[in-house]
Amino acid sequence: MLRLYRRHRASCPHRGQRYRNCKAKCPIYVVGTLRGERIKKSLDLVDWQAAQREISKWETAGEIGVVVAEIPDIQGAVDRFITN
Repeated sequence: MLRLYRRHRASCPHRGQRYRNCKAKCPIYVVGTLRGERIKKSLDLVDWQAAQREISKWETAGEIGVVVAEIPDIQGAVDRFITN
């Protein structure tokens, strides 16, 4: 399971990792395990929702940085085939 937290900058008035609505745009980090692999790294993001979407993609794929491609419906695949 992966958990998001903020590491507040020195210029930020907040100190706790659980404070999410930081106006100083402090960076978001992830910590936890994914398939037995220990993870602790910066996401290079400051938007909490964007970070949650990124982590959700990782958990779905089962690997860090890997995104499972969406399978198009039949009409979408046909349209893509015809345009290429």
